[in-house]
Amino acid sequence: MSKELRTIEFEFKSADFKEFPKTSFHYGVVGSGDMELIYQHKDLGGAAKMTVCTPVTGFDHVWKMVFEKFITTAKIGNVLIEINDNNATPAVVFLRLNQALKEALAGTELINSNIVNASFLELSARERAIGLVDENTFTELVSSYDKMSSPHLPLMGESIEFDDGIITGVGKIGEKTVFVISQEGKYIGGSLGEVSGAKFVNVLRLARNFYESMLAKNPSLPESKRPAILISFETGGVRLHEANAGLLAHAEIMNELQLNRGKVPVISIIGSKVGCFGGMGFIAAATDVIIMSEYGRLGLTGPEVIEQEMGKDEFDSSDRALVYRTTGGKHKYIVGDSNFLVENTAMSFREALKKVFSLDINEISKLRRVGSVEMIEKQKKLVKLSVDLQPKDSVDVWRYAGNENPEKLIDLNVKTFLETAKQLNLK
Repeated sequence: MSKELRTIEFEFKSADFKEFPKTSFHYGVVGSGDMELIYQHKDLGGAAKMTVCTPVTGFDHVWKMVFEKFITTAKIGNVLIEINDNNATPAVVFLRLNQALKEALAGTELINSNIVNASFLELSARERAIGLVDENTFTELVSSYDKMSSPHLPLMGESIEFDDGIITGVGKIGEKTVFVISQEGKYIGGSLGEVSGAKFVNVLRLARNFYESMLAKNPSLPESKRPAILISFETGGVRLHEANAGLLAHAEIMNELQLNRGKVPVISIIGSKVGCFGGMGFIAAATDVIIMSEYGRLGLTGPEVIEQEMGKDEFDSSDRALVYRTTGGKHKYIVGDSNFLVENTAMSFREALKKVFSLDINEISKLRRVGSVEMIEKQKKLVKLSVDLQPKDSVDVWRYAGNENPEKLIDLNVKTFLETAKQLNLK
């Protein structure tokens, strides 16, 4: 392994090639043992060119063999293939090249109608962004094709991602313009660094500027047409490789949330595999509304970190049922950390969003967890309860909330759970 990322290039021409369509196509995510790539038409005199950004040394000849085999069998030309690699094996590289080519030649696009009823838990950041808004309305801002990747990671020999692990854009839900931020957990745990943080901050800023310009032109603009911000969290928090830059981004985000208060509602969507932890847990808690699925997880310190610092007796991170009972959507709904609990589909999240959008900004502000003396007093009561009750499991809190058989709530589907469960009331 090298200390820095390196780029290698190859060019090869098939004897009987077909020209790649005059288009660009992005595919994949840089995960462990995996890669992302971009196909792009380019006049290369019929040749195909591949550039690979990789942390691996000593295998250039293997890359060359795989590339030549692929071009020989695929028989394409006038194409530039750009790859960000994270220790993918030759078999995976060959597979991903073929998968991406097949979809590129078929003109495959992410379509809202194919996403909205799929498992939200399994969706990528880009799929979630597209699935949360109306069909054919999403426009990505600073996309993978802009190649705004981290300037820090290459110096550490860490793989980069063309979009730095965050999707930003704008779309519509009915009459309402929505600005979307969606994090990709497969890339370094959805962590926030300098570039991804800058994208995050500037979408919040862009939404507020848009709101203010709309209101300047039409002071009586109805609530249904005023913009909103959606954040689909999938993150462990700050990117430790870029600690100072990541922490600064967290601070800037908190500042932007305060500047948007009472103007543009900020809504948290939590239902992805990684959940929402670390500094991003603070961010989610400071938004106006939180919508979770039962598979969504929210907290400050992740289960593994708690176990590492306090021991397995304090919290067994390998006990998945315990983890979900403690940090998952059902518990967060009962204790009031989540405003809505929904099914595991983008459509269900959208239905909850429509309920939020039916409220005016003052009513939405009442759904917050922080930001007033009343809310501080409520949080103090929660702290006192945790000291007095000394719960060993979330079901102890559920029982205190008035649920006579709290264990039965664990396996209930969302609809029955919402009809049955009693929320904690500390007023």
